Amino acid sequence: MIITINDDWRLASDPLQWTLQKHKLVKGEERWRSLAFFGDLDRAICELVRRRIRILPGVYGPEALNPLVTSLNQLRDDTHAALSTFRTEAAAYHGRTGTGPIWNCPTPNARKHANGGECAIGA
Repeated sequence: MIITINDDWRLASDPLQWTLQKHKLVKGEERWRSLAFFGDLDRAICELVRRRIRILPGVYGPEALNPLVTSLNQLRDDTHAALSTFRTEAAAYHGRTGTGPIWNCPTPNARKHANGGECAIGA
């Protein structure tokens, strides 16, 4: 899964980790450079915010953090809602119910599932 934050930043995932990536142009070719790796999405988002805050110009008082905290909470809630929807849809695709991790596939090596299709997750 890839969550595009903006033209310069994105979060990519695999079954084991989240990766914070920054866009760059190398000899006219667009690339995404992996900068940091995380076991959970919240830490990846916090790292992105930390990196972005460090480069802000100016001097700010403590009240400047209020809109940031509100925005971060909204970003976290929206991201978790999107992931929940994705997990539900993936579980239905796999012919499973429940709330466990979608990559806990009963047949991970064969990549065949209850609906007879190929696994789209982690393939």
